[in-house]
Amino acid sequence: MTKSLAFFVSHHGFGHAARACAAIEALYSISPELEIHIFSIAPEWFFRQSLNGKFTYHPYRVDVGLIQKTSFEEDIPATITQLQSDLPYNSFSIKPIVHELNKLNCAGIVCDIAPIGILIAQQLGIPSFLIENFTWDWILSGYVNEYPELKEFIDYYHTLFPQAAYHVQSDPVCLKGRADINIAPISRKPKNSPNEVRNRLKIPHKNRIVVFSVAENNGLIRNDFDTPLSRNISIIWITPAIPSNLPVNVIPLSPRSDFYHPDLIQAADALIAKAGYSTLAEAYQFGVPYGFILRDKFPESTVLHQYLLTHRLGKQITKQDLSTPVWLKHLEELLAMPKRPRQVNDAEVLAQFILARI
Repeated sequence: MTKSLAFFVSHHGFGHAARACAAIEALYSISPELEIHIFSIAPEWFFRQSLNGKFTYHPYRVDVGLIQKTSFEEDIPATITQLQSDLPYNSFSIKPIVHELNKLNCAGIVCDIAPIGILIAQQLGIPSFLIENFTWDWILSGYVNEYPELKEFIDYYHTLFPQAAYHVQSDPVCLKGRADINIAPISRKPKNSPNEVRNRLKIPHKNRIVVFSVAENNGLIRNDFDTPLSRNISIIWITPAIPSNLPVNVIPLSPRSDFYHPDLIQAADALIAKAGYSTLAEAYQFGVPYGFILRDKFPESTVLHQYLLTHRLGKQITKQDLSTPVWLKHLEELLAMPKRPRQVNDAEVLAQFILARI
């Protein structure tokens, strides 16, 4: 009988979904007959765009995560309200998913980083695999001084995450602990070569490509792409924003376009984006100089910052820099950095680890 494997994926940003897709891709390459079931409310289109193999998408909210006001600003009061509604998990709340996975002959549950999957695996008597570079108790601890009501949820998570049968820590790790395996940052593989991307976008090889992937950047593009950047037509900008009256050297591409994000990063000469796991992993894998923007209060930011500097992956650009001409100097420095050799992707190491235990 064909085995199936369930992935319980946090919908906090796209980083957890991207890391899960990297693992699933590697699993397909080793065991193409494996049936994959994804439980998440991260958007289905993201998984469809990322994965070539067959999978079934189950739109379950498997995690509270951290509710955001914007991609740079957390909403802790709203997060507390949701935590109060959802936690603690109990046999009644997980019963429907337990029943569904029992019918699917599920051989294991991979959690990135939704801890409800750990409890469901225990109910089914199958192994659970926790993949993380942070857990929610560690993240929430960064806000507990200002919001002491978080402590009960931190304590609950602190007892829940260690119950995973197998623990995988992926760099950059926020809190090193007992782990069955440690891996380097993993990312989705590109589908097209840099030359194919350039040809499809009609970008000559003499032009440099900069991917400017900042969600709240409409105003920034209208202001900062307007004069000095539009005059430098040797640089082609690729951005997710779609404002009107763009200069001729700015190509707007929505995240749901036909252009795959890892393909764009691999083809780029520089990347400017918020610091996050999946973007860091892609910059790390493809050796692209990374102008990273940190979230001021998010606890992971300090760890990402240190990792990026230690591995010489790029340089910090502040949100304030983006609204002044100073960031053009940062851009010059990024474009002067050479692209580094491509790194080995540990996704296959992770896939082999999982398959050996189901």
